[in-house]
Amino acid sequence: MGCPTGAIDRECAARLGVAIADHEVAPQVDYHERNAKQIKTLDHRLGQIGMVLFAATLVVSVVTIVGLAVDGDYVNTYGNWFTLVSAGFPALGTAVFGIRFQGDFGGDALRSLATAETLRQIDYELRKNVILSRAADLSEQAARIMLGDLDEWRLVNQQRDLSVG
Repeated sequence: MGCPTGAIDRECAARLGVAIADHEVAPQVDYHERNAKQIKTLDHRLGQIGMVLFAATLVVSVVTIVGLAVDGDYVNTYGNWFTLVSAGFPALGTAVFGIRFQGDFGGDALRSLATAETLRQIDYELRKNVILSRAADLSEQAARIMLGDLDEWRLVNQQRDLSVG
């Protein structure tokens, strides 16, 4: 297959811009929006789990104190369970908080949304009736943004120490 011949006029450049928007930029916008939503959901659920563990610990502690004041036999009968919950749930809550903090899911979601918004603006511009030089410039901007996002993700994730101990 030889080198294509011909001239790229304004109409051809506009079609090229739309093709780049359709096949390169729009899928990245969709990906980043989905990614941000999933990460926000994960972060929210981890927060809810932590709050449930905290509330359960608080309830068991209050029940233990009230039980000791009212009926010591009740606390002695279920004391092992009370101890398990009042000691175990805070440990689990701390682990959940550690996962949430180490994962920095909120920061990842914000970065993904920012990338999606910037790429959406480029997508919008590419869909206008652009000339070839403008389509090339916008394509290069989109590539720079996608590579910059990938590089930032790599750098952030390289710094996360996942070793045990």
